[in-house]
Amino acid sequence: MSAVRASILCVDDEPVVLASLRRQLREISPNHRIEVAASGREALEVFTRAKADGREIALLISDQQMPGMAGDALLAQAAVCSPGTYQVMLTGQATAEAVGRAVNNGRLFRFLSKPWSVEDLQGTVQMALTAHARDAELARHAAALDRAHRRSLDFVPHAYLRMLGRERLEDVERGDAIAARVTVFFADIRGFTTLIESMSPRQSFDFVNRYFLATEPAIRDNGGFIDHYAGDGTLAIFPGEPSDAVRAAIAFSRAVEALNLQREAEGEAALDIGIGLHCGDVVMGVSGGGNSLQCGVIGDPVNLAARMEGLTTRYGARLLVSEDVRSTLDDTTLTLRRLERVRAKGKREAVTVHEVLDALPAEVSARRCATLTSFLEAVDAMQRGDTLAALSGFARVVEADATDRAAHLLLDTCHDRLRGRQLPDATGVTSLSEKTW
Repeated sequence: MSAVRASILCVDDEPVVLASLRRQLREISPNHRIEVAASGREALEVFTRAKADGREIALLISDQQMPGMAGDALLAQAAVCSPGTYQVMLTGQATAEAVGRAVNNGRLFRFLSKPWSVEDLQGTVQMALTAHARDAELARHAAALDRAHRRSLDFVPHAYLRMLGRERLEDVERGDAIAARVTVFFADIRGFTTLIESMSPRQSFDFVNRYFLATEPAIRDNGGFIDHYAGDGTLAIFPGEPSDAVRAAIAFSRAVEALNLQREAEGEAALDIGIGLHCGDVVMGVSGGGNSLQCGVIGDPVNLAARMEGLTTRYGARLLVSEDVRSTLDDTTLTLRRLERVRAKGKREAVTVHEVLDALPAEVSARRCATLTSFLEAVDAMQRGDTLAALSGFARVVEADATDRAAHLLLDTCHDRLRGRQLPDATGVTSLSEKTW
């Protein structure tokens, strides 16, 4: 399909003048389409049709003295509807005021006196068309640079650049770094390896891309940005309040539920995910070797968020948050339950783990809320060392909701403590010997 040729539009109320311009312009610029109009109103109609057809008018040559709409008024309106069009005024009887209006309100390139010489017309037209072509090329380059910049933000989010004090990716240098207090969000698909083992590599990529496409808006719409994807894992950063990350995690969960409805309709297995949140001080910066750079986040909060996500399997939870996150939440619409205070193998510091019930599917959340009082009373008893009271409480929860994995686990812990198999330390911390996280 051939490209639509750009036009030169000539406007004059004298047919002889239009015929002369058309004939000479066809010889001067055979690669341009020559169009004519007998009035300013007709000329504006030509601009409207050209825009609808995707056709560009590179040059407008207009007389000044015309009935209805003078040339300077036409140039002013043409500059609004087609700002890229160069303009030439035929000034046989133009007043100084009209010329001034054309200069101030239009995009006047040059004047041509009536009668004009062919050489003057040729020089003026060729200079105007050369300038127009240069403008178009610069615009194409600018658009390409803008597309490249916008595309780069898919790899390094603008929020990341702003935190580093940079506006564009090309301004980033190795060693750029900043300390910041953020909330780290880590999400993973449970049983991912099993899910993809029967897929081809192409199917695996399509699967994870569909998942990321469905869930990414939950992070972006709540003030976060993706740091990176790792397989099926999503690591995101929230520079604002920890509550932003909690809202994002709940929305993320809802997005997965919506995706599951589509998958089940297609005969595919539903996805189950775990999300962990922790807040704290990190260093965000640029690191790498001689030919490869990457933006990254370094700090214990990143490790702990990933470990919190790992604990979701232990408790059958969808969303777990640390005490540091929970202590900042003042939204009374959220429902949380404290689970355990645990210490990972090889770690000195213990972590209090809280489950956000709002992230669970609605029917599961309703069951957990129905037993929430008994559950929290049993956790309190367990923390103060009253194992018998805790055992009794967790037994009631399990009897009411046999699907509550956390209640089953803590009930088993109570049995183990009574039998001397597992004893908490003096502060009620459970030390995990298995590599749960």
